[in-house]
Amino acid sequence: MSLGLVTVPISLHAATDSGPSVSFVRVHTADGGRVRNQPVCSLEDEAEVPTEEIGRGYETGEHIVPLTDDDLTQLPLPTAETLTILAFVPAGDIDPLQIERGYYVAPNGPAANKPYVLLREAMEDHGSVAIGKIALRSKETLTLVRPMGELLVLHSLRWPDQIRPPPAWSPTGQPTSAKTNSPQPRS
Repeated sequence: MSLGLVTVPISLHAATDSGPSVSFVRVHTADGGRVRNQPVCSLEDEAEVPTEEIGRGYETGEHIVPLTDDDLTQLPLPTAETLTILAFVPAGDIDPLQIERGYYVAPNGPAANKPYVLLREAMEDHGSVAIGKIALRSKETLTLVRPMGELLVLHSLRWPDQIRPPPAWSPTGQPTSAKTNSPQPRS
C-alpha cells in the first residue's frame, strides 16, 4: 500500500463467500436432452472451432481486433502489485451503490505492523476512509479502505460511470434529483 512516500507491505484476503449456488443446464423441452453451445466460426460454414484455436478479441463496432495473452501482459497497469491511496474522505461521502467485493487487508510481515496500526488509528480518529486504485484480476479497480475493529478492510468500488442514473420518477410521481457521490473519475 503506497501513501505518497510511505509504503506498507500488505496482503489481501477475501472477506466474503457467495456460498453454495445452484447452476442449471439448458435442456431440450421435447425430450429432456442437454443443449450444448457449439463454438462455431462466423466466417466459415458453421464449422466447429477446436478449443485450442479459440482466443479473445476486442470488438470495435465493425471490426474485431484479435488479442493474445502477450498483448494483455504488456498493457501498462500503474497499480500492478500496489494499492495506491489517492485521497482520504469522510466515510459518509461514499455512495453505497459503488461498493462491490470486500477483502481483509493484512500487514505483510512484522515491519508492516506499526505503520498499519498507525494508519488504521488515524483513519478511525478522523472518521475517514481512503480512496485508492489497485490492479485486481488484470484490471485497474477503484478501492475504498476503511478501518474495521483491529483491521483494515478494502472494498472494490464501481467507477462512477458504472452507476446508472436514477429513474426520473418516484412513488409520489415527482422527478428525483438524487445524485451519486463520485470519489474519483477514471483516468
